Amino acid sequence: MARVVPSDIVKTADQMFQSYIQHPTSFPQVEAAALPSFAGFARLVEAVPEEYLELDSASYAALIASVAYLKALPNVFQASRVAIRLLLNGYDRNIALIRDAMALLSRSGPNAGDDCAALHHGPRTSRVHSARHEHGTSSLGGGRV
Repeated sequence: MARVVPSDIVKTADQMFQSYIQHPTSFPQVEAAALPSFAGFARLVEAVPEEYLELDSASYAALIASVAYLKALPNVFQASRVAIRLLLNGYDRNIALIRDAMALLSRSGPNAGDDCAALHHGPRTSRVHSARHEHGTSSLGGGRV
């Protein structure tokens, strides 16, 4: 069965958004022609099975917020018809944040050869466990939260 794993996201981000990865805080204006790329990337990230997304609560929140932001860009653009800055309030690295989360997951999993991953910060902490203990710290450099 075909599946999307974190390393697929890393490769796609590097291929599609090289300038965003190299300059993650440049916050370019997003025009209509770029919207399908962002929507496609967000859909690809959503296709990674949740069991691979074992992040601390702050990192998981940053990942979900960044993907939701990318998914909303077409609707916001359609409503306003003006270029939109690629900047999610509270986070300063939208595309790079997603790529970095997936890179950490790709490298640190118990089955790294299979690209199945879990991010370890001392004791293993899952998204569910972290949600119950609202004191997780972000390993993604989420920015200005």
